[in-house]
Amino acid sequence: MNSFFPALMALALLFVVPPARADTRYGLFIGNNLGLSHETPLRWAETDARRIHDVMRELGDLGGDRAVVLLGENASVVRTTLIRLNERIRQDGGSATLIVHYSGHADAKNLHLGETTLPIAEMESLVRGSAASFRLLILDACRSGTLTRVKGGVVVAPVPVRANDLVRSSPAEGVVFLTASARDEDAQESDAIRGSFFTHYLASGLRGAADIDSDGAIDLDEAFRFAAEHTLRATSTSAIGPQHPTFRHEFAARNTVVLTRYGTNQRNGRLVLPEGLTWFVFNSNADGPLLAEVQRDDRARTVSVRGPQVFLRGRAPDALLEATVDVIPGQVVNVARVQFRRLSYARLVRKGGGPDSVHALEAGYRFEGTLNEGGGQMHGAVIGYVHERADFSLFARVGFALGGFTRPGTAGIRSDDGGGSAARSELRTTTHVFEGTLGLRRAFDVGPMSIEIGGAAGLAWVYQSFDWVGEAPDRHALAGRIDGVLGIVVDVSETIFARVDLMAGLWLIEKTVTDGTQLTALFSPRAQLSLGVRL
Repeated sequence: MNSFFPALMALALLFVVPPARADTRYGLFIGNNLGLSHETPLRWAETDARRIHDVMRELGDLGGDRAVVLLGENASVVRTTLIRLNERIRQDGGSATLIVHYSGHADAKNLHLGETTLPIAEMESLVRGSAASFRLLILDACRSGTLTRVKGGVVVAPVPVRANDLVRSSPAEGVVFLTASARDEDAQESDAIRGSFFTHYLASGLRGAADIDSDGAIDLDEAFRFAAEHTLRATSTSAIGPQHPTFRHEFAARNTVVLTRYGTNQRNGRLVLPEGLTWFVFNSNADGPLLAEVQRDDRARTVSVRGPQVFLRGRAPDALLEATVDVIPGQVVNVARVQFRRLSYARLVRKGGGPDSVHALEAGYRFEGTLNEGGGQMHGAVIGYVHERADFSLFARVGFALGGFTRPGTAGIRSDDGGGSAARSELRTTTHVFEGTLGLRRAFDVGPMSIEIGGAAGLAWVYQSFDWVGEAPDRHALAGRIDGVLGIVVDVSETIFARVDLMAGLWLIEKTVTDGTQLTALFSPRAQLSLGVRL
């Protein structure tokens, strides 16, 4: 069995004594989206640093100029800033806590800050050598990638530490190292959560989502346990593979280390989120920074946020709930009483939020013109698959149509007395069409309906049979089809929709003529009425 969960148990045992005296807190939060020249830029590393800084400023008693944020800086600036912060801690005296968080590129030995490098061993030494009573180093380090970027898992290898070594090498009470992944793994970041998985869940936990014992405070064990378990779950189905956050501790004393307190904070408001849904909390509006995520099965349902407003998005099985909520300092909002707007997943995809795509199945009735110049109509059925994305929808359909016409004609018929006479006869034609179609369309949401514009191309097998007094062999041929498509879609419920498609296009079909065959273009409008269900 993986050592991840036993490690969590070991970490929990470190923090079993009531909190010691309050420390003065200092923090350095480092983010750099750029690495070495061959590394793909990240999108969210600098956002990660700002996110941890903000939550520690709001809830972690880290105020004034004791919190330093470095975004996009090189190794020299990071090194100098940390040295100066250590000097200030030493000059200020008293019991202190130092928290250092890094998000960016790295390899197994170095942090990559643009084109410069900072050895991880040096970073560890600077943190370990601080005069702070408690030192916490968090490394969320990365390499490269696309939509879900690969972040190089950098781990300070656990080594045996004897008590007398702690006294000699570390004048303070303890040091803890947290890393986003194990030594042989990659950490990952995601556009969907606008950050790295580990830092995202760490920030959510620090806002209250990790408060398993409901005491209004988040200690180190709760924060790491929440971030690690959710990171492992979120990455377990990714193409890169599961990511196991790790920790290393060196303690000369075993005191509970509380990182944030939201229960007594009167500058923030608190949101109590209903069970059964996964909730996303954004600052100000849907385009604002993502503050916290609370999943449907999480035990802790309260998060602390700073107003004046937050945007809430709840993910239900068949729809999303959205609302803007006013946040009043010191007050609690029961989200279950908020009036939400319900959105189908298809509309949310087009807004660029929630899922990246939606799949649907549809079936319906088709009416169209004939393939012959003799008039008549064709009726049939169609089934299809739809893959809806933010910018376009891809659809595939297979269908069947049946039609024909009757045309008056003349045929020579011999009478019983041997004389010749002319009699009227009818030509009856029956046409069967079996067709497959692929198409693209773009949707525009207008009030309660969506307008879709696009095009499609298909290939059909056409079979015609004739019934009359003369001789006419059955015919079959392949035909191509090109259509322009105008659609109107109305959501019947969050998962069921009705669609009307109007199509106008050309059949390209091989027809028999006097001296052989020729490719003929026939204009043929069609209409389709269908019902669909989003999966």
